[in-house]
Amino acid sequence: MQGRLGWIPAIIVSVSILCFSYGLYTVYMAGSILGETSRSFSSNVGGSPDFQARIAKSCAADPRGAVCPHLENPGKLASCWAKDAADAPGEAACAQAWSLSLSATVEERTRQMQGLPGWIDARAVRFASASAQALQAPYLLLLASLAALFAAIGYGVTGSIWGIAVNQNRRLSLSQSQAVLWSTLIISGYAVMALFNVGAMAWSSSALDSGKEIFPDIDWSVFALMGLAAAVPMTTSVITDARPLDATYAPKGMIGGAQVGLAAPERNEAAQKASLFDLFLGEDIKTKDRIDLTRVQNLLFSVLLLMAYSSALVSSLHLLGPGVLLDSASGGLRVFEAMPSPGANFLTLAGLANAAYLIGKFTPGKANPAQPAGADDAAGADQNIGAGI
Repeated sequence: MQGRLGWIPAIIVSVSILCFSYGLYTVYMAGSILGETSRSFSSNVGGSPDFQARIAKSCAADPRGAVCPHLENPGKLASCWAKDAADAPGEAACAQAWSLSLSATVEERTRQMQGLPGWIDARAVRFASASAQALQAPYLLLLASLAALFAAIGYGVTGSIWGIAVNQNRRLSLSQSQAVLWSTLIISGYAVMALFNVGAMAWSSSALDSGKEIFPDIDWSVFALMGLAAAVPMTTSVITDARPLDATYAPKGMIGGAQVGLAAPERNEAAQKASLFDLFLGEDIKTKDRIDLTRVQNLLFSVLLLMAYSSALVSSLHLLGPGVLLDSASGGLRVFEAMPSPGANFLTLAGLANAAYLIGKFTPGKANPAQPAGADDAAGADQNIGAGI
């Protein structure tokens, strides 16, 4: 029912929150497993009896395994991925040794888990180890959870799955949609990187006690991008509130001898009428049946920029090879140093697209626009000018 959450949206909200929390816990668990594996591999791979026994078992099952030649001298495996190590084993042997070390860590974690909490931890360990060197799966789980959460809240409150981005005219707002998408994308990405760092560095007391940075850095351009995503909906709301309610056109100023102003808004009867077509069509009574090129341009640029930044973010989550992890473990450093930086050109393109979108809200009109019958022309014009921005 519109105006409150029904039981179905409430269930979806609850499940979404649980899935989001589980995704965060999985990311933390992946960082913890890989942190423990990295430190164990770099410090004990040459002399650990358990690791030697695991190599022997693996070679008994597959005598042609790449790591088998090092069975009598597993100490050489300690130089895996070491820089400028002349006696380092081949890449295949190192990869197999890392896989054996990782599986040993996972099995040891699983043995320590008891009861329902242990069962939950075991599932998280399995999921984390399966995506240990590529965090796209947990990241996509976070995105899907937030999308389901927003859709359920919007439907439960307004009766529309787009409710979180529906504006005061009961239309799907382009600027609010962008704000939701950018916030979801950046917050989820930062959460994955931060929780992974916390899990990985939790096994290094020296890193935590020395005051080293744990959370990834955020470049100024990321802050600027989020600020732009928040500022445009606020500006749009001010312009929408300034539109006349009792006239078809309100003059705001003169450009080239022609008046430029705001037409009365197009309003849907209910939020359930909001649709994706609202993103393309004009939002006032003069352009409600026409495609607005400034809105289409802004939408296309927004999709392009969202896809570009999400690709950079997902690619950075994939760069978790053993060499990177071992370097971080040996130095007690963060695995993820910083969020991807959009850069000045990216921000300029986003700013220009949104500027054109905001300017397009002002509709060119006649020199002497007609007022509704019975209205005081001068008073109405003055009142509307005073309400402008």
